[in-house]
Amino acid sequence: MRQCSKIFLLLLLSSGVFATEFAPGEVVQRFCASCHARGIAGAPRSGDVSDWSARLAQHSFDEIAERGWQGSRRMPPKGYCQRCSYDDFVAALEEMLPQQLLP
Repeated sequence: MRQCSKIFLLLLLSSGVFATEFAPGEVVQRFCASCHARGIAGAPRSGDVSDWSARLAQHSFDEIAERGWQGSRRMPPKGYCQRCSYDDFVAALEEMLPQQLLP
């Protein structure tokens, strides 16, 4: 019985059932947009140059990513995307930044 359980677990892990990578736009739509689409609670609005410029004047891109990942003020850790990897989170952040402000 144990051997069957181990084999089943290996098959599940190798199949990608537990994969955590999302497309950046999917993360933004599913998790970020609820606050970042309208700037709720002071969140910089997706694609808004003035909102993101102000943030980038205070903190580097890496600092913003780390603060969002850890949670800061009203920003929940990982922006509620508990299944996101750090790379997923950073890709979503890049997706929300205006093109001219990308690192």
